[in-house]
Amino acid sequence: TGEPGARWAYSNTNYLVAGMIIEKVTGRDFRAVTEDGVQKGLPGTYPKGSRYGLGVYTYPLSCGPAWMHDGGLPGVRVLSDRAGRAATVYVTGTPKDDRRLFAALDAALCR
Repeated sequence: TGEPGARWAYSNTNYLVAGMIIEKVTGRDFRAVTEDGVQKGLPGTYPKGSRYGLGVYTYPLSCGPAWMHDGGLPGVRVLSDRAGRAATVYVTGTPKDDRRLFAALDAALCR
């Protein structure tokens, strides 16, 4: 998340390792395992190959907009998963889940 010796901030390494373990144990691509065993029948998930989970987006908090990118904030180095290796790809919540999450963020950050 930064230069060697810098203060640790955030890392997605655990998701990369989780995906690699799933592939090693099952002998299948983690995306196929996730789609067949976890996402089947769940609302609010993106289809295989979808790019909707990537890119910059904003959410209006009462104290100003929150800008986010690939799970991080602008100016913060993040491991972009455009190759699809991290086990976090293509999973999201429903609009109701998103509203609940951002209401909690708004309450915690803006009041």
